[in-house]
Amino acid sequence: MKVLIAPDSFKGTMSARVVAEALAAGVVDGGSEAVVCPLADGGEGTAEVLLTVLGATRVTVDVDGPLGDPIGGWYARSGALAIIETATASGLHLVPHCNPQSALAASSVGTGQLMAAAFDAGATEILLGVGGSATTDGGAGALSALGEHLSRLTSVRVLCDVRTTYERAAEVYGPFPAHWDPKLRIPRGQVVAAASIVSPKY
Repeated sequence: MKVLIAPDSFKGTMSARVVAEALAAGVVDGGSEAVVCPLADGGEGTAEVLLTVLGATRVTVDVDGPLGDPIGGWYARSGALAIIETATASGLHLVPHCNPQSALAASSVGTGQLMAAAFDAGATEILLGVGGSATTDGGAGALSALGEHLSRLTSVRVLCDVRTTYERAAEVYGPFPAHWDPKLRIPRGQVVAAASIVSPKY
């Protein structure tokens, strides 16, 4: 019997590839054939999966982490296509002690720096996975880091697995509903403001 092994990552513990290989080992031990095909949903692990599938090249870039500390971010490059994962530059795993203060302070500047670096290197299209972010700035930090490339946002396609509207992200995915924690109303205001600036143009 042939068994298809197609898991997503186990959040905060194992990548999709590690999970798939562990499951495949069990299938093979049981006497069946395993076909390994790791998946991703636009969150952490998306760039790694597409890197393998597309035979892309890993490009490392020094960027600002979500709290402003320098980190080594990266993106995958396949020809003129760049695959960027928000989590690699602005992810939750880069904020070891999450609290309301760090959530409000976290910025997506590093993600924008990755995008700018990809455009500078000749990319004409970007696939941007937006899951796994530690930030609540609505992408304002990323937009500020794009500089002269801001006009190229139409070359960016967003990868995600939800339909929650942009403005409601903080209250839906924050730790508590907005009526329980007034702090979550602050990032909602931030993203509404960012949307009002960007939406008319893009």
